[in-house]
Amino acid sequence: IGGGYINRIDGSSALSAIGGGYSNRIDDSSVYGAIGGGVGNVIDNASYDSAIGGGSVNIIDNASTDSAIGGGILNRIDNFSFGSTIGGGFNNRIDNNSDYSAIDGGSGNVVSGTSTYSAIGGGDSNRIDNSSSFNAIGGGYSNRIDNNSFYGAIGGGAGNRIDNGSYLSAIGGGNSNVITSATYA
Repeated sequence: IGGGYINRIDGSSALSAIGGGYSNRIDDSSVYGAIGGGVGNVIDNASYDSAIGGGSVNIIDNASTDSAIGGGILNRIDNFSFGSTIGGGFNNRIDNNSDYSAIDGGSGNVVSGTSTYSAIGGGDSNRIDNSSSFNAIGGGYSNRIDNNSFYGAIGGGAGNRIDNGSYLSAIGGGNSNVITSATYA
């Protein structure tokens, strides 16, 4: 621990470091963990090789190994989301079992549970829902790729949606466009 106040590294998190800040924590078995600084950031149990650059109240939850949060406020990578990244922003979340997923920034963006290899570039309130893998939303506002949809993309815009069970579907942008349970749309 380089400095700061009330920072903690648990004993079984060998070779971990906290640069400074206030009330940052690296919990049990998070070997090779690193927190640069900030306030109230947490690398939780068994999330080895994970890092938080700074910001406030960012969390890498249990067993999310090889994951990173660059900074921002209230960003979270939930349990068992291996190799996932949040660049920054506010209140972005990668849910449980969403391996190798990313949110670059923005606000209120969500990659929901078991949505592996999915990405949101930024924007506000964009969402990739449960069990929807290999999808991307570039940005915009309130765009959504619904449950069990694979290989879909929304470039941007507002209120666009790729509906449940869609495969290989894309919306470039615009407003309130919908693809309903389609393949190759």
